[in-house]
Amino acid sequence: MLNKKLLAVAVTAAMTAGFANANPTQAAVDLDGANGDLQTGVVSYVKELTWGSDEAVVQNNDGTSSYMTANVGFTIAEGTNKYIRIDLSEGATFESAPVLTWDDIPTEQAKPVNATNNAVQNYPATSTPNPQSSIAEGGQGESYVVFEVNAFESDSTVNEDIPSFLSFYVEVDDYKLPTDSVTTARYRLYEDAVDAQRANDETLKDTMAIDLAQFVDGVQEEFTIPNTVYASVDSEYTVFLNSDSEFADHDETNFYDFQQSANDSDNDGGFDGTGNWGGAAVSATTASLGEVDTDLLVATGNLLTDLDGGDFDNDDVVGEDPVITFTGDFSYGNWALALVTTTPAGDSCDGGTLFQPDALLSTSSSLVFDNFTQAEIQDNDYVLCVDIEGMTSDVEDNLLVGMENPWENGNRIQESDYSAILSWDTVLPSVIADVTSGGWNELLGADATPVTDEMGSVIYDSITVDVPFMSTFTDYKQRFHLTNNGPTAATYMFEFTPEVGTTVNAGAAASGVIPAGASIVVQTADIIASFDGRSRTAALLHIGGEDEDVGVSAVITNPEKGTIDIQDLNANSIKARKSNKLPEANGVN
Repeated sequence: MLNKKLLAVAVTAAMTAGFANANPTQAAVDLDGANGDLQTGVVSYVKELTWGSDEAVVQNNDGTSSYMTANVGFTIAEGTNKYIRIDLSEGATFESAPVLTWDDIPTEQAKPVNATNNAVQNYPATSTPNPQSSIAEGGQGESYVVFEVNAFESDSTVNEDIPSFLSFYVEVDDYKLPTDSVTTARYRLYEDAVDAQRANDETLKDTMAIDLAQFVDGVQEEFTIPNTVYASVDSEYTVFLNSDSEFADHDETNFYDFQQSANDSDNDGGFDGTGNWGGAAVSATTASLGEVDTDLLVATGNLLTDLDGGDFDNDDVVGEDPVITFTGDFSYGNWALALVTTTPAGDSCDGGTLFQPDALLSTSSSLVFDNFTQAEIQDNDYVLCVDIEGMTSDVEDNLLVGMENPWENGNRIQESDYSAILSWDTVLPSVIADVTSGGWNELLGADATPVTDEMGSVIYDSITVDVPFMSTFTDYKQRFHLTNNGPTAATYMFEFTPEVGTTVNAGAAASGVIPAGASIVVQTADIIASFDGRSRTAALLHIGGEDEDVGVSAVITNPEKGTIDIQDLNANSIKARKSNKLPEANGVN
């Protein structure tokens, strides 16, 4: 018996080292590797479903992931009894009576793990084991169970021994498990009922402790697919850039292709199609700021299990009475959510099924959608849409000093970042540990509310000014005068293009804002913190404004000689080019 025990320990140790998260569809946790054809491993329940409770009721209603299996490990002669004892650790308990079931000989012979096992394959067809079992001690409400197993003799003319390779299953409908530690299960086979009752060391087989169940984080704080769109400077921000836009002269830098890590070889001055244009609006007057997709709350292929024993998916996360709240600037246009029925999703904004925000709860900086059912949020995707039809501009007059303010009365698209907040009803932790109510169910959702994620942005397209020379030479001082005669603040950013072998380290003034109707002066020493290599560089200066509203001059002074050199970088004869390249979007630093 000692040798058999040592062998069992060695086998168990080898298998435990290779255990991984169980597939929720597995038939049972394999305690000794006897069912090597089954996916085995610790059952990983999702901790957020416990709502902070120290213990949770878990069930096998939607699967059998936390059933247990092993082979009996010792032949039980017909007409005799042995005792199977299963122990749970960490205070875990059986909350329903465990049931012991058995494979038959043909099932054992069909298992791939037994394909080359002669003892199994050559077992006499006339031998028909007939195991009978009952709970002798423990079970429901306890952390252990002892089964009395009898090799029942029903036919004296055939062999009805229970062979050592025959597998059993411990079927448990309900457990109560600790949520902050791993629960293990241990199988021991005893010759004597007293030894089994006392859990003595004299065993016929002992798997030692095998990981059965644990609780792990499973909810991802992600449920949106952002989409950033661009308002045209040339239209005085009254239309969105789109694939058919007369303002979409962006081929020189191919910014939208850059956004997608793609490369458009067609630089003929024409317009890119939407297939190449990640930032295209649906039309000049309709745009999507992104998509709400609750499937993203759960990683695909996660191998996690909900508390009912089924696959963990987004239906387990979103709870009752869900609410979606969007934040950003909603002071212009008409905003709604559209049911996604198209590819790309944003096209659903044009002619799709629209849902309006709650008029009483929504403001110019917050939209609240609280009329969706739990199932609608779980099963459908939605896009945030804005329609600006009716905006007008007089590009000849409205931006001239002293004329009417075109920004009044929501008559201009506003730059803004948008975000989404998904929330639902909370649950008391005591509910999860309540055996009488069955603990958690899918309607309760997960302790992840509220979840916040980024939507897209509305940003203004830009011009790009070539800066042929920048330096921090100490013998003279260089500065840039940036003027903005436009009606709104203009963001700027320097993008350096140094010589090969030289690296430019950006300073605090490498990007910033030029106020509306004002000018600023930025020193090169503040734009460039340092050089690695030659202390000079060229640059591209991106500014969120129109060329006729923006002035850029480079000024170099020589304090020793008292000379001043001024260079207009976007004078009438040196036009800046339309680039649609914004600091907030291009990720250049």
